Amino acid sequence: NGSSYSVCPKNTARTCQVQYVPANGGASWQQLSLPAPGLLGFGLPLYNASPTIISQGTRLYSAVNQVLLAASGSPPPGRLVESDDGGVTWKLADSALASRGLFIYALTASPSGSTVYALAGGVPNANLPPGSLPPLSLWRSDDAGATWTQGGTLPSQNYIAMLAATNP
Repeated sequence: NGSSYSVCPKNTARTCQVQYVPANGGASWQQLSLPAPGLLGFGLPLYNASPTIISQGTRLYSAVNQVLLAASGSPPPGRLVESDDGGVTWKLADSALASRGLFIYALTASPSGSTVYALAGGVPNANLPPGSLPPLSLWRSDDAGATWTQGGTLPSQNYIAMLAATNP
């Protein structure tokens, strides 16, 4: 029915190193190809490493990041990706933010339309205490990530999450 899944080989670590999507209605499986290095939907530092895939009508949003880097004590940021085919293929939706040196720490999307919100910031550096976040700012895109407008800088924090969005 167009659903996509992630599976791990038996007796592997908590986080899969390879992710798969079904082909031929689940009769066979193919390795998921992502537009950035890392894993899809895992390890956003503000979600306590829980899977994060957000739907907006038929469009899906998630983040790709290198979750294994979290062993350093600093949560790794991710890249925002979107899929218009049920999660079979993904493309970057944050190029305008990445060109500013900003990465995704949390995301949400309006239930319909094409508005998506992101908490973005730079990569944590050695000057931050372990587990701390760099300064984050709120960003909004009304065209599925093609362009972004900054909403504001957030106060210093160690934990913050995007809860919900309504249609603009």
